[in-house]
Amino acid sequence: MIINCLVEVLHDVCKVDEDGTMADGLVVDGTEPPADDDEHSRQHDKRKFQLSRQDPVHSVCLKAYLVSQLSLCRQAHGQLGFERLMGKVDPDVAVQLQPFCQ
Repeated sequence: MIINCLVEVLHDVCKVDEDGTMADGLVVDGTEPPADDDEHSRQHDKRKFQLSRQDPVHSVCLKAYLVSQLSLCRQAHGQLGFERLMGKVDPDVAVQLQPFCQ
């Protein structure tokens, strides 16, 4: 069930970059927000940007986190145990999961 939800969320947040790789669209890069003419708006946007950089939603790539957690699961349960667990995932969901794990 968790894998099903993760695949749905990954479909929602990931986008294909110019070079053809999938990237988490919610992760904020290091660039500052565009400057505004109004000093108050600029300071407010800067505070919002700094807060968003502290939020795991905007600082941790869900795709990379999922791959690392699946790897830890494989190590904890062994290859056979991991394959048995993944065998319980809906086959359509497992197929959709593959592009995110590359």
